[in-house]
Amino acid sequence: MHVTFLTFSNLTETAVSGKLEADGLLIELFYDRILVDYTVRYLEAGTSRVLAEEKKVWNRTFGEQISETYIDIPGYGLLSPRTQSITLTADSERNVISFYYQEKTVAIQYRPIGGGTVSLGSENVNAVSGTVHGSVPMSNPGYVFAGWFADEACTVPVNSSWVGADCRLMPQKEKGLYVGAVYYAKFVEAKATLSIHKSYPAGADYSMDGNLSFLFRVKGVATDENTKEIDLTVTVLGDGSIQIADLPAGQYTVTELTDWSWRYTPEGGACQTVTVSAGEENRVIFVNERVHSQWLDGNSSKTNEFTGIGK
Repeated sequence: MHVTFLTFSNLTETAVSGKLEADGLLIELFYDRILVDYTVRYLEAGTSRVLAEEKKVWNRTFGEQISETYIDIPGYGLLSPRTQSITLTADSERNVISFYYQEKTVAIQYRPIGGGTVSLGSENVNAVSGTVHGSVPMSNPGYVFAGWFADEACTVPVNSSWVGADCRLMPQKEKGLYVGAVYYAKFVEAKATLSIHKSYPAGADYSMDGNLSFLFRVKGVATDENTKEIDLTVTVLGDGSIQIADLPAGQYTVTELTDWSWRYTPEGGACQTVTVSAGEENRVIFVNERVHSQWLDGNSSKTNEFTGIGK
């Protein structure tokens, strides 16, 4: 008797049947292809730390070739090939595709606009796990810090919660990530006010005519780059005062023009030097003693002689 064995895939029955024919016994054996699963993992390079939930795929066929494409993970860059393929084995532990990522580094820059500098010009920070140091604005003489901005035109202020008491800018994460950006520290010319006060000695037996004019020349010091172009003359009436606004911060000389108010002499001299600072009360006081009680005296006379011209 001749026996023949035939094998088939896609087993649908568990029983084995035989068929006796003239030329022998035919036994048919049926098999099913094994079903397996595979896993896709998303890991940090060097640490194998899980960055995203792994993907599990079930009921795939043994020997099947499958392909998977990476996913985007915010704050991380892919180091592996974008697409990977494997042939599935009977061992699910070996049916693994791993994509490896590296944390991105972002550049944060700090730039001064106007008259000033910053303590730190730039820093590179890990997008997810990094720590920023921030930057402090430092004004040049004659300038003041006007704020941090997100654009070079200085029209979009940064989030006020990012700025500390010392005006240090500390950028914070946006949606869990540090973002590469350029921030601008704006500096503007410091503007100040100066008050000139006019008075007379305590205990004097006279008072100043409220309509009497005293002239003062306010001039920037030649060695002060911020004020050297300033030169103006102002008037104070009687024992009053005047306030000059929008002066560049710096040094000035204030000189009383005594040729104009010759009846009065300023105590301590006709010229004072003052340093004017923004945001402060800046003032000079001139105390004038009256040295001439009259506008004219007996010596203020002139004899005019006229000679007629005959025809």
